[in-house]
Amino acid sequence: MRKIIKKLKGEESGQALILALLMLALGGFIMAPLLTFMGSGLLAGETIEEKMNGIYAADAGIELGIQKIITDDPSLPTSVGSSIAYPIADPVNKKNVAVDVMLENNMLAFIQDLLGMKRDDEAVHAGWSILAGIISPGVYEISVTFDPPPGHENKKINGVGAWFLGHYDYVPGSASGMTDEIGAEFTERDYKGGTAFYWEFDNPGLVFHPGDAKIQRFEFTPTSKPAYYFSWFWAGSQDIGVVHEAIEFGIYKITSTAIDPDTASQTQVVAYVSSIGETAPFRIEILSWE
Repeated sequence: MRKIIKKLKGEESGQALILALLMLALGGFIMAPLLTFMGSGLLAGETIEEKMNGIYAADAGIELGIQKIITDDPSLPTSVGSSIAYPIADPVNKKNVAVDVMLENNMLAFIQDLLGMKRDDEAVHAGWSILAGIISPGVYEISVTFDPPPGHENKKINGVGAWFLGHYDYVPGSASGMTDEIGAEFTERDYKGGTAFYWEFDNPGLVFHPGDAKIQRFEFTPTSKPAYYFSWFWAGSQDIGVVHEAIEFGIYKITSTAIDPDTASQTQVVAYVSSIGETAPFRIEILSWE
C-alpha cells in the first residue's frame, strides 16, 4: 500500500507548477483588456461627470432668468425679438455662465406666428369684441360681437381659435355655432407647449352685421380645466381680437451657456417659459427645457 501511494505522489510531481503557469498565462491574457476596459470606464465616467457639471451650471442660468421674469426685472426686454444678456457673477461648478433672455412672443405675436400673419399693433377696428371660456367640463365657447359706431358697414371674420396649455384633443364632430353658418377648415395642432384649435372660414368669410353676436362651441378631452387658455378671432384688414382674461402674457426664450475656462468647452441649455399674471410676481409655466 505504501509503495502504491508513493508511486501516485511521484507521478503528480510538478503538476501544481504547470497549473500555476497556466493560470498566470490566462491572467496575462485577461489583464490587459481588463485594464483597458477599466481605464475606458474611468474616462467615460469623468466625461459624464464633466457633462453633468456643465448641464447643472447652465441650469443655474435658466433659473436666474426665470427669477428675473417672475419679479418683472426692469432690465427684461419689452419688444418681441429683443433680448438682454448677462453673466452669472460667480462660476458655477467651475464654469462661467452666460445667460440670454429674449421676448419670443407676446399675445399678439404668439397668434400671428401660429396663423402665419402679421400686424404691427394690437388695435382692432372699432366694434369688435370677444369673450371666451369653459362653460362646463370639457366644453369651450368663443363669442364674437360686432357692435360698431353708427354708420359702419357689415364686416367679415376669417376664423376663430383657442389655445390650451398642455395636450388636449378635440372631440370630433362637436363644433357648432359659426361653423353651422359657413364651411371651415379645422386645425388641431401642438404649439409651444399647448394645443391650438382653430377654424378658418371659407371665402369670403363669415359676415357680421352691426349688433351681431356669434358663438363657436366645441368639446375637448380630457375634460379637466387647462391651467391657462385664451382665444382669438381674425377678421378683414388683418384685425386680430384676443381674449386672455386681462392677464399679462409673454413667452420668453432663455438660453444659458456654461463655458469651461480651461478647455473652452460649452454646454448650452434652452428653455421656453410663459409668464402669466396681472402684476409681479408672475406665475411661470415651463413650456420646454432642453
